[in-house]
Amino acid sequence: MNKSKQMIIRALVVIVIISGIFIPLTAKSRRMKSVHIIEILAKDMMFNQTNPTIYLKPGTKVRLILHNEDPGMEHDLVIEALNLKTAIIKEGETAILEFTVPKDGKFAYICSLHPRMMKGFFMVSNQQPDRQTASLK
Repeated sequence: MNKSKQMIIRALVVIVIISGIFIPLTAKSRRMKSVHIIEILAKDMMFNQTNPTIYLKPGTKVRLILHNEDPGMEHDLVIEALNLKTAIIKEGETAILEFTVPKDGKFAYICSLHPRMMKGFFMVSNQQPDRQTASLK
């Protein structure tokens, strides 16, 4: 095989290898953009100081991040109607819950250790604006 054919084959191999590396990275970043991130702070025996109502549309992919900044207290976040819950976390810890929002409805979220004080709602509807009142941002 002459040198020019070898150079062309080597160049094609390099292009194929580089393409194989970048295609999965591109697909991953597209998936990450479609996830709705909600951050909730557990502090003073409340979620985000007001136990907010969070508005979402059905089918929304959610990454819920629970931060515990309540000294000496453990907390979790449970959505009983959807059979979802985070781990119980101590002060300074974080738990993540990922899920896809189901059909329309009103779904309570609670701290199972302090349900009377720490309770908010997810309002799910195509009619509601896609807004989030629980972000730390």
